[in-house]
Amino acid sequence: MTAAQALLARLADADEPCLRAALNPSPRTRDRPGGWTGLDRRLRALVRLGALLAIRGPRESVCWATELAATSGVSDDDLAAVLIVIAPIAGTPSIVAGARRLATALGYADPPRRRLSTVPTTSAIAAPITPPAITSLG
Repeated sequence: MTAAQALLARLADADEPCLRAALNPSPRTRDRPGGWTGLDRRLRALVRLGALLAIRGPRESVCWATELAATSGVSDDDLAAVLIVIAPIAGTPSIVAGARRLATALGYADPPRRRLSTVPTTSAIAAPITPPAITSLG
């Protein structure tokens, strides 16, 4: 059994010492070579920020995670790229909210809220779609 298989089995079985260590990692379990994560500080910081943004974590937590990432050598461009990476999973509302939280955490002015200038009408939505003409192949 690999280390990953053992870890997943313990977490899936709700092994209390394993869960306690995962929820409250110490430098001993987090930073040692071959430790539980196997991820360096920079990558851990990006994963943490991505998770917070995906779940629409509190602004204060996003600020903390952003500071931690910056002290780990993560650039503002890489921090913003996290939103693009999580977008297909987190969805539009989380990305929009996350962009505002991240902009605030980075010390940027909160971007103005944009209103849609036009809203599709019911007739536009229900308009029939005409398929393209089919040409014969012979």
